[in-house]
Amino acid sequence: MQPANIVKGPKVMLELDMSSIQRISKVILFCGASAVLGCDNGAGKPDALSDSGCDTLRYPDTDGDGFGNAALAERRCAADGWVTRGNDCDDDDARVNPEAAEVCDADNVDENCDGAANDETAQDAQYWFKDADGDNYGSGAPSGRRCDPADDEADNDDDCDDDDPTVNPAAVESCDAKDNNCNGDVDEGEISGEEAAGASIFYADTDADGWGNEADVAYACAVIEGHVEQNGDCDDGNPSINPDAEELCDGIDQDCDGFLDNRCETLHTATDADWSYPYPEADGPEDLNTSLLVASDLTGDGIDDLLVGFLDHHMLLLEGPVSEASEPLWTVDFPSNSTATGLGVTIDTDFNGDGIPDMAIPVLYYEGDPLPAIMVFNGPFLETPNWSTPDHTLVLDSAYSLAGLSGLSAADFTGDGAMDLAFDTHGAGIDLYLWDDVGSSATATLGSDDTFSWSGTVDGGGSINLGIGPNRGDFNGDGGADMVHVGPGEHDLSILLGPISPDTAMESDLILSDPDDNRSFTHDLCIADFDGDGRDEIGVSARRADEDATFESDGVELWVFDPTESEEYPVLKITEGEEPQVAAYTCTDVDGDGQVDVLMQRPVALNSVGYEVGAVHLFFGALEGTRSEDSADHVFMAEAVDSYFGTLVSTGDHDNNGHDDVIIGGRTSDIMAFSSDDWRSPWWSAD
Repeated sequence: MQPANIVKGPKVMLELDMSSIQRISKVILFCGASAVLGCDNGAGKPDALSDSGCDTLRYPDTDGDGFGNAALAERRCAADGWVTRGNDCDDDDARVNPEAAEVCDADNVDENCDGAANDETAQDAQYWFKDADGDNYGSGAPSGRRCDPADDEADNDDDCDDDDPTVNPAAVESCDAKDNNCNGDVDEGEISGEEAAGASIFYADTDADGWGNEADVAYACAVIEGHVEQNGDCDDGNPSINPDAEELCDGIDQDCDGFLDNRCETLHTATDADWSYPYPEADGPEDLNTSLLVASDLTGDGIDDLLVGFLDHHMLLLEGPVSEASEPLWTVDFPSNSTATGLGVTIDTDFNGDGIPDMAIPVLYYEGDPLPAIMVFNGPFLETPNWSTPDHTLVLDSAYSLAGLSGLSAADFTGDGAMDLAFDTHGAGIDLYLWDDVGSSATATLGSDDTFSWSGTVDGGGSINLGIGPNRGDFNGDGGADMVHVGPGEHDLSILLGPISPDTAMESDLILSDPDDNRSFTHDLCIADFDGDGRDEIGVSARRADEDATFESDGVELWVFDPTESEEYPVLKITEGEEPQVAAYTCTDVDGDGQVDVLMQRPVALNSVGYEVGAVHLFFGALEGTRSEDSADHVFMAEAVDSYFGTLVSTGDHDNNGHDDVIIGGRTSDIMAFSSDDWRSPWWSAD
């Protein structure tokens, strides 16, 4: 056979038979243009099935995740960015390819390219349970496995009652006969707080004395172990200290009432006083008589000062905080033509409405040119008062009327919002007056036609009892000022309910009497809410009516009447002790607990060896029933004989520690201050 073609070249000749031509065609077909580069598998044949071959179907892989875009496939040799696996449904996101794990996401991405996003194939898909009551807790068999729940599904089956939204593992256990928190118990043990419906509060009783610690509480449907219903234990680590314990008079507050050694008559003598202001000796042959002792913030700096007056001589102000070294801020002599000036002064009343205490002074006797019956000076009292220029004066049309001998009482008696001043006069009889709106004018005048309630008579011997009214209180609980005074008989208490019209004759609204007439009401009116009911009661000094009674043996009791009670007998008494004697009473909240306390003043009280040194007995409220003079909580006693210590008493925060102290003076005694530290319980806060 002859060759089909002869290719000639310099010294070269290639014979091509038909089989050779067919082989070359196949190479060109499979290798394309690269055939000339020797695309071969080494055996003289093209490798159409190998990844490294040049006839492999390849896909561009833009996101580098090993899967390419099937829509852009080519047959080609291997190269960077080309892969042999297609079916990438998002070649711009390396998270997405047929081998990726499906996950739940907010973007609804189909990570595994199976045509569905966030389906049950997602790795973090979960089972959902029917939540019929909408409390985010389900129950029963799962309703499906998905990324997102239906509106009425929850991710758990922990609800023990799927028809009640108040029952689930997160609910607060309430006292309602349900297992609210699904723990298997109903109304069990301590629950989570006072917001639990129907729960009661219980107090930890560490010392098992039956009284709990109010600072350690638990809430439960019934009493739980280690707790009790009643609190008030002031030392829950000591079973002998609780409100039922007996006070032992040992300096410890066993009964947790806030007071040390109550009813123990704990004695405080002059050596126990915080400070003593010395009694000044008179220049003349007669002693000075201390007649005024008032603790109040008279300078307007927020600290209690002490106003001291000496009958017919002078008055001085000790600026607070007061101490033994205090010097008078000012001293003023009483008018030279007056007598008994310094009795009946009222202080701590704002007559002109500027928020600062003012002072009203009655001028009882005078000679020569008439003086005003009452002078009013506006505070603050930073400088010496000038008797010739009072801010307000009251003139009466009859001289020697002794206006204010029984004391001055300031209140809004007329109900018009302005302060008034009530007082009585002692002439041929006893008349009651009301100075209406003291701050409205510089001078006011009252005459015999201006008496507005009653006209009593001086007793047969011509003597006049001091300190028997008028006084103010709120006896009907309406928030307005009512008035009480002793009379018209010395066995009676006469009450006028406000508002009072000063220009109209008025009869008493109520008269309370001693039904046995064995006591005369002659000394003090002590108006206070003794029982805490929001209405004032009336305490009055009741002296024995024995004809042979003397000053030293004149036993004086405190009787407290409730004007709203039909029964006229006293609702509270502080009765005579073993040694009855004269006494006066001051009612004030000494300890700051909101409950009135009683200070009984006994200026001729005997000391342990029988000398008259004077004393003050302190009774802490609340007071009820009958108490004996011999059951006081504390007794403050002087050492100087015949000084009438206890004639005067006041309370104020002289050391500026936030608690009132007791300040006591006498006609000729030093003034002594006894700090609240002497009776303050260690359980009291520093406030």
